[in-house]
Amino acid sequence: VPALVIHLPDANPPLGALGMSRSETILAESEKRTVNVAFENLNNIDNLSAMLSRFPSPNAGYCYDSCQHFNFSPGIDLLKPYGHRRTALHLQDNGGTHNQHQLPPDGKIDWQDVMQKSREPIIVARPP
Repeated sequence: VPALVIHLPDANPPLGALGMSRSETILAESEKRTVNVAFENLNNIDNLSAMLSRFPSPNAGYCYDSCQHFNFSPGIDLLKPYGHRRTALHLQDNGGTHNQHQLPPDGKIDWQDVMQKSREPIIVARPP
């Protein structure tokens, strides 16, 4: 398995000690097995930022989800600030209804913008 994608809980309440402890355990195992752990953007931009700040490991990254971005934080650029940590992509389109998951480009997502901001290569942790 090259990557494990984790959906973080909603931003309110923020991640607690138990969630952080479990994440530390998962990341320690991922480093032993050279598996990327990719935290996906959902309705949790604060938690995503907290996880990426807390875990600088090359095995801890970001899964960009285009549909969730469109649904929950369309006014926030999630590709530029987190692009250097991107380890996975979850690309699907959205016609305006919550969580539609359409094939690109059948919805309203600006794919030219997404692709322009996604030009950095995806990071993959390699064995030492």
